Amino acid sequence: MRDSIACLNGQWVKQSQACLTPTDIGILYGAVAVERLRTYRGQILDLSAHIERLTNTCRFLGVSADWLTDISDQIQECSKRVYPSEQDHFVVALVTPGDSHQDRVNPTTLVHAAPLPIANLCQWYHHGQRVFTVTNQAIPAQCWSPQIKCRSRLNYYLASRELAARGMTPADTAVLRDSSGNLLETGHANLLLIERDRLVSPPLENILHGTSLARVVKAAQGIGIEVRWEDVSLARSLSATGMLLTGTAGLLWPASQLDARPYANCTNQFVYHELRARLIEDLGFDFYSETTTRAQK
Repeated sequence: MRDSIACLNGQWVKQSQACLTPTDIGILYGAVAVERLRTYRGQILDLSAHIERLTNTCRFLGVSADWLTDISDQIQECSKRVYPSEQDHFVVALVTPGDSHQDRVNPTTLVHAAPLPIANLCQWYHHGQRVFTVTNQAIPAQCWSPQIKCRSRLNYYLASRELAARGMTPADTAVLRDSSGNLLETGHANLLLIERDRLVSPPLENILHGTSLARVVKAAQGIGIEVRWEDVSLARSLSATGMLLTGTAGLLWPASQLDARPYANCTNQFVYHELRARLIEDLGFDFYSETTTRAQK
């Protein structure tokens, strides 16, 4: 990814120069609102939904939405500066409440590009992703709303370290649970259980409202697949027909196993194939095949 792609407080700089001060509230408190978007054939997917969620997170942090008027333009400009030389990519938008040492505190904004995990995506599309439970729990809603998308992700970092200590690979993922042991989400994806011909998601009030999840649920309902919002216990997950993951990186892909329980024929399950076909139709091209082609270059 080229070093010139970053917009810090409205100024385009090299990524290596896009630095926050040590006294920035985002550094001092970890108070950083974030949205990670991606392109398909150079076009940002679900931009308005991401901006709406970023606005809600900033409101929670006490940052006025007036400061976000330029973010949408910066996201699109960042993408234009990368594509097509770098192919499809992430665009990340960060907002903090600003520098604590300024008399008049203005928010800090940063927009930058990042590469997609193409090799991992290709593996997940064709073979599924391994999912493991860990000892770390999700942040309770009593601390802050699950709908807040922020960079305070210590629990996910510790979960990834736990997986590494257990000999898992970076392509594997940890799913966090609540205090009752119910599965919620991974660090980069919402989950959907396949129970015969229906889908089951953890209740919306307990998880991040993923933009990809919303798109997948809409696609499912459009082809007559029932979607339920219910607690997803570990026992229920282990007895399910399968599990799907949905997130910005790859939109929709199957889980190949949960802990020691493999999901047989995870990439050939009827519900997954029907959903995948509908998503391809919605986007207007086969992004699964294009990802495979890019991974082989």
